[in-house]
Amino acid sequence: MSSFNPPVTDVDQHLEAMLAHEEHEPAPVRRQPPRFDISTLPPSPSTWHRVVKRIDPPVQLARLALLVGILALWHYSVQQEWINRIFTATPKETWDGFVDIVGTRLFWEDLVVTLREAVFGFVIGGALGLLVGLLAGRYLRIGKVFMPFLTFANALPKIALAPILLLWFGVGESSKIVLAAIVVFCIVEVPTQAAVGLIDPDLNVVVDSLSASEYQKFKKVVLPGILAPVFGAFRLALIFSLLSVVFAEILSAKRGLGLRLITAKNNFDIGVMFAYTIVLALIALVLNGLIGVIERRSLRWQEAGGGGSVVSL
Repeated sequence: MSSFNPPVTDVDQHLEAMLAHEEHEPAPVRRQPPRFDISTLPPSPSTWHRVVKRIDPPVQLARLALLVGILALWHYSVQQEWINRIFTATPKETWDGFVDIVGTRLFWEDLVVTLREAVFGFVIGGALGLLVGLLAGRYLRIGKVFMPFLTFANALPKIALAPILLLWFGVGESSKIVLAAIVVFCIVEVPTQAAVGLIDPDLNVVVDSLSASEYQKFKKVVLPGILAPVFGAFRLALIFSLLSVVFAEILSAKRGLGLRLITAKNNFDIGVMFAYTIVLALIALVLNGLIGVIERRSLRWQEAGGGGSVVSL
């Protein structure tokens, strides 16, 4: 039998031509993605440059010039007797008084007493203020219950409580600690409650959709959201804790820098009195710096985030 060969059509010829063309056509060359050249990056600053940037020499020089100007004006005002010379002291007399008191053991013992009273009052009042602020800000019903009492406590002149506390707790350290705790509580509670109430509600929706527990909500949403205002309150509260303690010591105390300050004033030892005043200011400055260091370490994630953070459970 003879085999049947179908006729070759124009379409078959066109397909054969296309196949032959593809066989002889070179394969397309794949383009490599451009490589990242690390040499194009600017050089990372050295440790020395980072230290210099952090210190900021122009700012430090401006501060030094301002300090020299204040001392010069202070000395000139005393020499010109703008204030009665009996009740003032020159920077030199103040420095001499500082050297005299620092060289005594009594000064360091009184310093320990004042710091202990201020720190204990700050810790107690700060912890209670933080706790009440968190509860009142997080749970609205609790906030409504506490609101009139907190408003009354904030409106109460705290310094006026000092004589009463001295009668109740005596002239020892307890009365100073209680007064400082009351002052610190009011300073910390208000911004904490306000900060909790200002947390973005969208974050609560996100964590609720992820079935987060109350502890996870507090750790991932509430705590990061309130750290900045709370640390600001801590800075102010620690200084006012020291001021409250010194004020109570001036009224009546067995030991403490406030007692030494009022004693120097009563003895008209103005240089020593000025020295104690500056020492108290330096203590407040150091305490504020310590809170600042803790704040920078705790809020380092904000600087790294640069404008936002991701909630992860």
